[in-house]
Amino acid sequence: MKKVRKITMIIVAILLVFASLAIGASARQDSGTITLTITADKNANLQPGDIVTFTVFVKSDYNCIGMRWPIMFQTNVLEMVTESGNIGNVQPLALGMQGASLTSSLGDSSMFISPYTTSNYGCLLVQWTANTFAGNPNYYNKPQGEDCFTFQLRVKPAGTFTNGASSRIIIPTLDYYRDNVFYHQALEDTSDSTSNYTLQTLTVTQSPGYETVTAFNEAPALLKRSEQLDVVVDNELGYLYGFTEMFTDYWYIEDYHNTYLRTTGGAKYTITPNEMGCISTGAVLHLTTADDVPIRDYTFIVFGDLNGDRVVNSDDAAMSMSIQMYALNWMQNMDSYDAKDHPVLFAADVNFDGIYDNGADFSYLIDCGVLYKGYLSQTRTLVNNSPVIPWS
Repeated sequence: MKKVRKITMIIVAILLVFASLAIGASARQDSGTITLTITADKNANLQPGDIVTFTVFVKSDYNCIGMRWPIMFQTNVLEMVTESGNIGNVQPLALGMQGASLTSSLGDSSMFISPYTTSNYGCLLVQWTANTFAGNPNYYNKPQGEDCFTFQLRVKPAGTFTNGASSRIIIPTLDYYRDNVFYHQALEDTSDSTSNYTLQTLTVTQSPGYETVTAFNEAPALLKRSEQLDVVVDNELGYLYGFTEMFTDYWYIEDYHNTYLRTTGGAKYTITPNEMGCISTGAVLHLTTADDVPIRDYTFIVFGDLNGDRVVNSDDAAMSMSIQMYALNWMQNMDSYDAKDHPVLFAADVNFDGIYDNGADFSYLIDCGVLYKGYLSQTRTLVNNSPVIPWS
């Protein structure tokens, strides 16, 4: 999560600040246009306690020297970060502005009208004022816009919201806020600091107008997608199998694992290919938390692909014979091995009878890899008492 530059939180009546700014300003009915966009550095699979940094993108077509508006957020999932330094500027705006100040208006009833109430929304009140350079005030006139400031909100503690709950963060556009809370002051003559005036009517557009974040209480975990009934996430053995997509005789798990698998609780994963450079038997999925703390590893299994090259062919049949003949170095003490000790053994039991040293598995590999009678079941089920599924 990116850091924001720390400044002191102002817990004062913000209206007084802008009252002083308005001294000497003429009142005009001119309209300016400002576009405000809110984005989050992360907005899905959030967990209790996660802090989310929001960035506000501002476009303006007038010579702004002062701005103020509220930001409303749903409190079913999010809460204020009350520590000082909640809000910060994004360069280069800070070069031309004194800085954005923030006050919490959670208890200020004047900030809330329907549909925004203190029972379901919180409010941040944000203001900027211009500084001066060589005796002249800087101003903000950027029709193309830029990222201007950031603020932070925290996901509420576990047990205070339901799994998968979402919260919206929005800058309201109701007339009440435009007339009573929004404040926009500009320069008519950028070379004359006394030519400032107040835009009493302002067109505020929002694109998209709000940001939405989703949070979960459930623990980080790897699961199959509910529609992929054949996939198995074996938490006892640490194996992944049941991937049924194939193209001719090549398995393309790397093209499909995102379709088959999902994470909960903000977990994420990376995959290390096997020694053949493939995502097949022997490849490893590394499951971590959102902050890269390891949770556990899972090994991919493709039944019949013993050497992990994504192809079931005579090479795999030869490996199966070597297993049965105790010919592989790593199988010298095969009597002490079982499926929990080596993924190749698990992948070699293509007829799923739990036996790795008979001729049945070899014959089925010959049928698929040499005689091309079909392909091997990956769901640990048999068709007509055979793992070989005929080509349709």
